[in-house]
Amino acid sequence: MPDESVAETGLGDRALTKAERKLVRREAKQRERARELQRRGRRRAWRYGVLLLGAVAVAGGAWLLARSDSGDTGVSDSRVSAQASDWVKGGPADGSTAKVVLIEYGDFQCPACGAYYPVVKSMHEELGEALQIVWRHFPLREAHPQAQLAAQAAEAAGNQQKFWDMHNILFERQSDWAGKSDAREKFMGYAAELGLNAEQFARDIDAGEVREAVEDDYHSGVAAGVNATPTFYLNGAELGGFRTLDEFRERIVAAAAS
Repeated sequence: MPDESVAETGLGDRALTKAERKLVRREAKQRERARELQRRGRRRAWRYGVLLLGAVAVAGGAWLLARSDSGDTGVSDSRVSAQASDWVKGGPADGSTAKVVLIEYGDFQCPACGAYYPVVKSMHEELGEALQIVWRHFPLREAHPQAQLAAQAAEAAGNQQKFWDMHNILFERQSDWAGKSDAREKFMGYAAELGLNAEQFARDIDAGEVREAVEDDYHSGVAAGVNATPTFYLNGAELGGFRTLDEFRERIVAAAAS
């Protein structure tokens, strides 16, 4: 996960307004407080891990996310590995595992996630089959009141094979809908642009299975210790120790070249 200075010194600050930078700084402070609570023995992740993964998955304390000097946690298990239920793009055409798998726990309304979006997209185009990208929903509902509905909109589009198209629109037009009291009309408009069946989309965006898919991603993140967005995992280990978007990109490109 990036240090809080990425919001101020990374490439993303050119895309953020003053108000958005203030929000990102506040979220960074919240993230640091959450880390301190983890270091003092906070056990919320344990409780969710037991409920979601069972005693076997957490046996031996594998759920603990003790950060190393490099910023990587060293954790590598099914919670941070690509699953059949994930939204995945990139990688070898034959469906085999790519050399580099980047998992993002993200929030469509999060300004920092919006700043990382073009960097991740450009790496996907640059690295081709060497990079596989996985998206998991982690809507911060209190800070971002439209994030839950945005995640459901992406899932609903996914039911019509347009998940990544909606994913891209949500980030590229984040400023158009993030401040709305109800962004539903905007999302319906995006669905129309993508050529989706409007009736199905309107039905699916509120469907129980769509809400459940978002919730499953969220709880998998809590079980893994995610406490802020975006949080990235590179080949199973939490990616951290970088201060700018350039450094973030360099770490992934280096992994693909190794």
